[in-house]
Amino acid sequence: MIELSDIAFAYDTGGFELTAALSIAKGEKAAVIGPSGSGKTTLLHLIAGILVPARGKVAIDGQTVSAMNDKARRRLRLSTMGLVFQGIELVDYLSARDNVLLPCRLNRSLRLDRKTRERADALLERVGLSEAAGRVVSGLSQGERQRVGICRALITKPTLVLADEPTASLDNDTATSALDLLMQLVEEHGATLVMLTHDKSLLPRFDRVVHVEKGVVS
Repeated sequence: MIELSDIAFAYDTGGFELTAALSIAKGEKAAVIGPSGSGKTTLLHLIAGILVPARGKVAIDGQTVSAMNDKARRRLRLSTMGLVFQGIELVDYLSARDNVLLPCRLNRSLRLDRKTRERADALLERVGLSEAAGRVVSGLSQGERQRVGICRALITKPTLVLADEPTASLDNDTATSALDLLMQLVEEHGATLVMLTHDKSLLPRFDRVVHVEKGVVS
C-alpha cells in the first residue's frame, strides 16, 4: 500500500533532514514512534503527498504520489485517504455533521446521499457526539473537535488512514473508545493505518512499529 524508496527531504529553513525507505502492506496497522522533533509528522506528510521529497519515490497503492502535481495529490487524498492531524483543521462555522461530510462536498466523485448522511450520524454517535451533531464546532471542546476529526477521516471509507496522535487531547475513556472505533473501521474495510503515537501502551494493538530517530526511519 505504501512504498517509500530512497527518500531524502529537507525543509528550506535548514536544520532538519529526513531519510527513509519504508514499505507497508495493504491492511497493515503500523505505529510510528520516536522523540519529539525526530521527523514523525514529516514522514506522515510525505506519505500523504502534503510534502514532496527532494529525492526518491513515494507510491500509494501503485500510484507515484511524488510525481503528481498539487491538484492530483489533493484529489488522491480526498478519494483514498483519511487524515487525522493534530491541527484538526475543522471549519469553525459548520456543524459537527457538516464537518464530517466535508470531504464528500469537496470531491465530486464521492456520493453525498441519504446513506452517507446516516453514516456521518452513526460515526458521531459511536464517539459520543450524537447530541453535538448539529452544533457549530467552534463551540465544542478540543476533545470533541478531535473526535469530529476522526469521524471526518472515516466518512469516505478510505483505503489508507493517516493519524497524528489522534487521541492526544482526549481523556482516557474517550481516547479508548475513539481508538477502538478507528481500529474497528479500519479492519472492517481492510484499510491500512499509519498512526503516530507517544503512548507505548498502545503498541501491542498494531501489526508493526516504525521507529523515527533524528530524521532516520527504520
